[in-house]
Amino acid sequence: MAHVAVDANNAVLGLSLVRFREEMLSHEPSAHLEVLAVAREAEGKGIGRALIVAAENAAQERGALTMTLHVFANNTRARYVYEKLGYSGEIIRYIKDL
Repeated sequence: MAHVAVDANNAVLGLSLVRFREEMLSHEPSAHLEVLAVAREAEGKGIGRALIVAAENAAQERGALTMTLHVFANNTRARYVYEKLGYSGEIIRYIKDL
């Protein structure tokens, strides 16, 4: 499922892409936010937040009980938005260059 935000001239400001899948541990119906992208010139205007809310509403209408997503630990701006929308961290992945 995809959502696209456009301006008055139909220029793309952002998009989200959600995939439906079974929740990994509970096996309940779930959705995963695969992609959230906002054009640089549209950042800070609530476009990302609006896309997430639209995706959540559509996923809930289709029977999803939860929504998951991945975010890089150093992406503090995105993490702040997700946490304000009620998301909480669950798994921390560690990596080391060899």
